Amino acid sequence: MLRAWRGETITVQSPYHTINEVTINVQPVQLPHPPTWIAVIRPEAAPFVARKGFPLLGVPYTSGHIETARDMIQAYHQAYGDAGHDPAQADVTLVWHTYVAETTDLAIREARTALQQYTDTRLFATSKGQKFEDLYDRKLLIIGDPAYCRERIAELRDWGMTRMLTLSNFGGLAHDKVSKSMQLFADEVIPAFARSGVSVV
Repeated sequence: MLRAWRGETITVQSPYHTINEVTINVQPVQLPHPPTWIAVIRPEAAPFVARKGFPLLGVPYTSGHIETARDMIQAYHQAYGDAGHDPAQADVTLVWHTYVAETTDLAIREARTALQQYTDTRLFATSKGQKFEDLYDRKLLIIGDPAYCRERIAELRDWGMTRMLTLSNFGGLAHDKVSKSMQLFADEVIPAFARSGVSVV
């Protein structure tokens, strides 16, 4: 893909695809290529991404355990520096299912059914038999009151997460609930990280 973005004519033969002398018609404006994240779900894959100098993208709920996400972050940062890249440029972006309400009990009540519906239709979650309670107890969701969310994000920042993306609309959540949660998150969570070394969006 990177070669194609650079304007090269590519030929690829693999067990899954054969591409013969293909050149893309429209070249990206950004050179040498557009911003590119590589997604991983296991710690052992993180050093490959780091050595190449690419940002890492992860969705922790697929990993099964928060410790797996922590190990993935740490493995990426270690390999990034070991490969000679500037540690200040390391980019670990994690996507979190996020829901905020005035109290943690209310957030759980409002999000539980929708989150369960979401995971029931996802291969990684269903293949591991994950239920809402499993994910929540393992800290693989950021669902709670603003203080709880701030605490969780601060912990992840300290582990080396540099960017957090919120997945706020999942499993058929009602629009008014999604909007209220996002507003609460914007008003009472994001400002706490304005100059903290982690970008929260």
